[in-house]
Amino acid sequence: MRVLFVSSGLRLIHAAIDDYIWDAFKATAKTDVHHFPWLTRSLPVQQLLDTKSVPYDRVTVGELVGDLLIAECVRLRPDWIVVHHGGSLLTSTIEAVQSLGVRCAVWLVDDPYETLGHLQYAGAYDYVFTVEASSVAEYRRRGLSASQLSLGTSPAVFSPSRSDKPYWDVSFFGSGFKSRIAMLNQAARVLREHNVLIRGQWWDALDKSIPRDTAMGSPFEAAAVYNLTEINLNLHRRLDDVSHFTGYIPGTVVLSPNNRTFDIGACGAFQMASHTELSEEYYAPDEVVWFHD
Repeated sequence: MRVLFVSSGLRLIHAAIDDYIWDAFKATAKTDVHHFPWLTRSLPVQQLLDTKSVPYDRVTVGELVGDLLIAECVRLRPDWIVVHHGGSLLTSTIEAVQSLGVRCAVWLVDDPYETLGHLQYAGAYDYVFTVEASSVAEYRRRGLSASQLSLGTSPAVFSPSRSDKPYWDVSFFGSGFKSRIAMLNQAARVLREHNVLIRGQWWDALDKSIPRDTAMGSPFEAAAVYNLTEINLNLHRRLDDVSHFTGYIPGTVVLSPNNRTFDIGACGAFQMASHTELSEEYYAPDEVVWFHD
């Protein structure tokens, strides 16, 4: 079987996940796998965008990328394409690829927080993978074939370090959603007595006594923090937190552990994580300290 993996076309964390998935395909797949890394400078579309000879909007970029992807499918004749995220491709491109006899799957990594957006294009695919178990029913309810598939982690990035003893007592590496800020502010009196690192965007409303670094940070920096921290906090985003980019379906629940759970675990680091219903299906009781918020 021949598979073509199609990158997300997004930057920051999604670009890193593109690399993780492709590395996993190369390392474990027993099939003939190929990569379509469309948001790279090796492809004409990026050269066009860099020279600003076309307007940067989703439809224009989608058409340019679509033509390239269709041509690649004509050349390779894959049995399947597996698309990470999918929001940057036009559904007309997927339909054109399917007309070549190629089956198309999409891996949705932002459920359940962005499910409403995903539903705008997920129906074009032959199969849907989602990181969130509760979202499977939403896709199946709409007649789509869907399964839950966690991202896991990248051992090339997240692994135990041979560094010295931990530097920070407590750390959290991630975005400052409103519910996370509220939880940490409640613990400010305790946190200010320890060596603490809060790293990521949107932490402006955090109690001023809690140290924070507002730089985004790379996955490699996250791995370093996990390895150098005594207690890694892992706060799952709450569904009722509508502070940033929320497209969840009312009534949805969070069942699956987030990706940070696997990243910290791969480092062999201690983590204290907010509980999700399926947490124990992934980890033994002595591997993670779960708490209910």
